[in-house]
Amino acid sequence: MKSVLHRIFPILGILCSHLYADSNAPKEITPATPPVVTNGINFILSADFIYFTARQDGLSYALSGFGTGTSNASKGSVHRAGTKWDPGFKIGLGLNLAHDGWDIFAEYTRLQTHDSSHAGNTCNSRLYPFWNIGNRYPRPKYGKPCDLISSAASQWDLSFNMFDLELARNYYISTNLALRPHVGLKGGWINQDYQVNYHSNSTPTQNLSWKMQNNQDYSGIGLRAGLDTCWYLNSNFCIYGDFALTGMSSHYTVHRKDTAEALSCDCNNSITWINTKSHIYTVKPVLELGLGLRFETWFNNNCYHFSIQAGWEEQVWINHNQLIHLYNESNHGDLSLQGLTIKTRFAF
Repeated sequence: MKSVLHRIFPILGILCSHLYADSNAPKEITPATPPVVTNGINFILSADFIYFTARQDGLSYALSGFGTGTSNASKGSVHRAGTKWDPGFKIGLGLNLAHDGWDIFAEYTRLQTHDSSHAGNTCNSRLYPFWNIGNRYPRPKYGKPCDLISSAASQWDLSFNMFDLELARNYYISTNLALRPHVGLKGGWINQDYQVNYHSNSTPTQNLSWKMQNNQDYSGIGLRAGLDTCWYLNSNFCIYGDFALTGMSSHYTVHRKDTAEALSCDCNNSITWINTKSHIYTVKPVLELGLGLRFETWFNNNCYHFSIQAGWEEQVWINHNQLIHLYNESNHGDLSLQGLTIKTRFAF
């Protein structure tokens, strides 16, 4: 028995000494990266200029290229709204915390776009309406006169307002690669108005017009997480690549109103065919991507940090189009925002 104890005690002593040494050994940590400054309060201010195009599936309103039945149809095209580029902005405010190099950052994004489109009819290329307005839109028929639908027009207005709140840590994992994982919230509102008009010169003395007003108001908030990366070419320049994913708890309010109007020489008659509203509560995913080049520098004995970057950004709001359709409820689509972004950031 004594011999066994003489063998066990030295082994236990060695294990205890290693455990004691490990508990007191300095722990290796990942060093924090910019925009940390020296002898400052570590506030972060940012301002972005964005030049984006907002595109949404499901905004086609007319199709040309239908013949008269007596001659070959000329080549037509699909006419849709939502192809413009518009300026917008982002503003942000952050603070580097004293706890383990964490930072908290809040940012607001605003973009407004207005886009209108018009399509005319010709004798060898008639227009076919995509929208069933009041269940009475003027659908072209084989062999009918080419002026059955004389013109079609659409108008799309989008107001995008979104807030992001991030808790993150920016750190080096090698001498030339830095990561910034973050978690937080995303929330805001997106309002859009979509209008489609069809016009017909049915007779020399009477004009007919059909109008659809389809408005969608959206608000939501959700959990957001992502990773920002910075691949350093030298001490001042890096290639950045960012992505984030959000599950948005969403509320849609959609209102559709269809009217028809007959304009004749002696009277004007207008009637509302459809007037309905829908409320939708669901969870929608949002994907964000960014890639570009960044320059950063310190000055005044590292008390201030400045950076400027330019790149390409994309946002995809999955199945965001919830405009009311009469017969095909699944005919929706994604909302995408993409374009140039130029960011300036100042830390002090």
